[in-house]
Amino acid sequence: MQSSLAWITLFILVLSHQSTAQFLVEPCGTLFGNSDTNVGPLGVPWMAAISNSTHFLCGGTLIHRSFVLTAAHCIMQRGTLFVKLRAHIKTQYTATHALLHRAFSKSNLRNDIGLLKLSSSVVFDDRTYPICIDLGKGTKDHIEAKGTFKSIGWKAKKTGLELDEVEAVAVNQMNQTECQKPKNTICGALSYACLSANDSGNPLTNNIFFNCTSDREVQFGITSYGTLNGDEPVIFTDVTKYVDWIRETINIFYEEDTSVNTVRAEKPNLPCEDSVTQSPKTPPTQMVQEMWLYRDCGGDTIRSHLLAFIYETNFQANGVFVTDRFVITIARDLPENVYLAPMALNRTVYTSLQVDSIVRHPRYLEDNQNNLALLKLKGPVTIGDLKPMCVLTMKMFQQEAESTPPFTLFDVGETGESISIYEHDVELVNLGECSSRIRGTTGQNQLCIVDSPATNKTFGKRGDFLGKRMMYLGKEWLNLFGIVSYSTNGFHVLTNIMRYTEWMTQVVTVN
Repeated sequence: MQSSLAWITLFILVLSHQSTAQFLVEPCGTLFGNSDTNVGPLGVPWMAAISNSTHFLCGGTLIHRSFVLTAAHCIMQRGTLFVKLRAHIKTQYTATHALLHRAFSKSNLRNDIGLLKLSSSVVFDDRTYPICIDLGKGTKDHIEAKGTFKSIGWKAKKTGLELDEVEAVAVNQMNQTECQKPKNTICGALSYACLSANDSGNPLTNNIFFNCTSDREVQFGITSYGTLNGDEPVIFTDVTKYVDWIRETINIFYEEDTSVNTVRAEKPNLPCEDSVTQSPKTPPTQMVQEMWLYRDCGGDTIRSHLLAFIYETNFQANGVFVTDRFVITIARDLPENVYLAPMALNRTVYTSLQVDSIVRHPRYLEDNQNNLALLKLKGPVTIGDLKPMCVLTMKMFQQEAESTPPFTLFDVGETGESISIYEHDVELVNLGECSSRIRGTTGQNQLCIVDSPATNKTFGKRGDFLGKRMMYLGKEWLNLFGIVSYSTNGFHVLTNIMRYTEWMTQVVTVN
């Protein structure tokens, strides 16, 4: 924030929250003094500064002893990231993981939220503790009801890494007619032109009076983008829409190092001396944008996956559950109204379900290119220990998966009344050779495999899947790699699912 005004007088409407607060951690957000805009030494103990080895990047907030909340676009760069906290500005923490929301888009900054995991835990004291993240659903109601917030940011010095004081500015929320804001964001107008490129990641906050006894500072937004002149709106990521993601992500990555199963309330500790935690040679921050499209995927065994049989008059295809409500299948010839029956890998078919909507890939033109559709069901599906199949969303793992054969297909054999499932490892056929053999054209987003003499010829129906075995966190997972588009002359042409995960993520997230 460029203005020299570090102390400003704001009218901040204190919110009344009568329900029981559900904070991410305790203590949090306790206010010192009587000023709603106190940015003095004890005013914003949760304020964090994020930098690389050469310059300050963005603001952030301490929300947990091991995690800082910020904008995803601030932490997507390669290299090592560092965090300093306002009350102990000489202490530097190394970020070991940069955790981006799985649906973050760097092109339009949708879902612009991320977490930095610190190399060592912050000791809470009377000068350093987190801002409140309210996990209760009632807090979301205040976003539309209240019109004024405040944003707090650093005044970075010209030297690049040194930081000066912080300052606060009033933010007036704009309605939908004033600002065509993207989904899951807050649109605000600053009281004066003060936004700079370094203000990304800064918190949008307000005071909430809980149960008539406790006045807390709660974070509602994260500065994402906007203009510098104060005439145009500034877009903030709406934190209240992502509290479940914040809690789940912290539980996963905090548990890895501490064997803690859930986020626990924190107790204040005695003050400690400032110390630099950065080592002379620090490994790069590991950027993580969630591993899977749907976290509860995979089942207990490699065969515990939930498939689908899709049918209507003169149409049949298979599909794969990729979440508890979405099934991926082919788009070609898919009727507008179809029936869908969940199916196990051994071809056991369960009661048919109602399809709520069909989303075909926007570039599908009935030529077998981009031949994918997502079917959304009326409600979530739970069948025994069967789980949706995992879909990789992290680019670096996708590239590794594509470049390391073999891949796995499954077919079914019947002997009398018993049904057996057979697994076969296969390798991909060069697309040029495949085009020649099928006397057709294959695109860069397609895969090609040849029939194996060992199969029972049950593989190859439209919508059948090709999998990729992977080891992750000590467990073997089966990743959905391809969907059969069509079969001809002993060859199977599949759509490469790895090339469409951004589209799939967008559809699943929006719907």
